[in-house]
Amino acid sequence: KESIEASHNMKAAYDEMESTRQNNMATVNNEYAHYQSLIQEMDSLVGANGEVKAGYEERVQFIMTTLNEALGMEMTMQDGVIQNYQKERESINQLLETKKAELILKANEEEYAQAIQKKTEAATVYANAQQTFNDILKQAEDQAVEVQKVYMEMARIESEDGVEAAKEYQDAHQNVFDTYTELQSKVTDTRAALMDATTAYQGYNQTIQNYE
Repeated sequence: KESIEASHNMKAAYDEMESTRQNNMATVNNEYAHYQSLIQEMDSLVGANGEVKAGYEERVQFIMTTLNEALGMEMTMQDGVIQNYQKERESINQLLETKKAELILKANEEEYAQAIQKKTEAATVYANAQQTFNDILKQAEDQAVEVQKVYMEMARIESEDGVEAAKEYQDAHQNVFDTYTELQSKVTDTRAALMDATTAYQGYNQTIQNYE
């Protein structure tokens, strides 16, 4: 029972961490998409020589200011023309990818620390869950043999001496079968616990590998 509870708790902790990580990554992807959208809009408003379409100077200035702050750039515009536009434009994509990588690392930093902290405990819970499942499965398999053994003896006595003579074995068969049924239920429970423990253990390790 303790092993089952520990497995479920470990899985719940991992699920919470993974949910936070996915939310963080969604925020990163949305931010990245926002910058990409601004860059595409700027491309549509600026010519190859850096000249801004008439009437869109304020909008392009806003985009430039946003990208400058986000990517550490120093784009400037004079008289409706972005200075050194070709050179600046070539560096934008590289800087954006670098920015995304930084955001991803930051978004996963807390989850990485938690995975490091939980890794050893998760390994212990997984090992215990595996052992508990194996033990219960072995008991169920042994009990299945006992059920068959009692049934065969009951059938033999019924065949030789009649149903009434086998009454004792009928009761015994019911008892061993009930025990087998209980063990089968425990097999189901411990298998589910093992799956939870496995998910958490592998998940924490994958989180660490992805970050490093």
